[in-house]
Amino acid sequence: NNWAGLSFGPKMLGQRVKDWQGNWTTFSPHPNNLLDLYRTGKYYNTNAAIEGGNDKTTFRLSYSNNYTNGIAPNNNFKRNNFNLRATHKLSSRVSADVSANYGKTNVENPAINGGNENLVFSSVYKMSRNYDTKYWKDRYIDPKGGVLQNDPYGMSGTFFALNKYNTTQDEDNFQGRLGLKVDILSWLNLALNGDVQTNVQQYERKELGQNEGFNGGYYNLTSTTTNQRKLQAILSGHRKLASSLEMDLSVGAETYRWGYGKYNKAETRGGLKAPGQFYISNSVQDPLATARIVKGVRTDAIFAFANFSYKD
Repeated sequence: NNWAGLSFGPKMLGQRVKDWQGNWTTFSPHPNNLLDLYRTGKYYNTNAAIEGGNDKTTFRLSYSNNYTNGIAPNNNFKRNNFNLRATHKLSSRVSADVSANYGKTNVENPAINGGNENLVFSSVYKMSRNYDTKYWKDRYIDPKGGVLQNDPYGMSGTFFALNKYNTTQDEDNFQGRLGLKVDILSWLNLALNGDVQTNVQQYERKELGQNEGFNGGYYNLTSTTTNQRKLQAILSGHRKLASSLEMDLSVGAETYRWGYGKYNKAETRGGLKAPGQFYISNSVQDPLATARIVKGVRTDAIFAFANFSYKD
């Protein structure tokens, strides 16, 4: 398609001309045809929290909800988040600090950063001044099925992908922490900490076929689980050794493991046997499947240091 050539010609004065389909229309500019590609974005945010405590225990529980409609059609974002933290003095020498955070995120059709499906690229390079976005954005399907053929603007493929390709990603993220502090002596304490984080992502891609009869198409289902764990023990203290000499001491050890989990991906090849039916066994050719256990990385550390200060 000669996209640039469509923006040249006689001055647009509203004269009657035949369009590329042979229908009479007015040759007039559409100054807002770029803006007509988009919608008004909306953002909603809700927060609620409750907290309390006494001389031994404190707690705070909060909930937040975020829902966003993007400016691109069919682009939405939703997130729910729960957070809890509690502290408790178990005895005169032992105290506990517990926290947990859980977030669930759902993303629908994130903006495409490049390529012919990108709205910015399509609008800048394909849309002429007289392109009627409001009219054509709902007329991208050919009477025989698939993407509209003989489209001189080349925008039908963009609208087809925008409306008939669907991408979703669900993400569950959990973070937890348990800390214990033990006052061994008046100047010496032991801190024990454990942290855990798990992230689960589920990605799904559905593409309706652009060929005649909606033949072709594609389906992808990918899941990823990533974990990390950390255990830490620190013995620390501050002691006055003499009237003018003080010492700070820390001895610790930790083990940290991150990036381990599992990965699974399955996708169709060669199109879909039954158009518009999205499951892996509907693949024309043998589907591709990948599955692996990710071992991740583990680091262990032991450390100790002491600081001495002398006062005149």
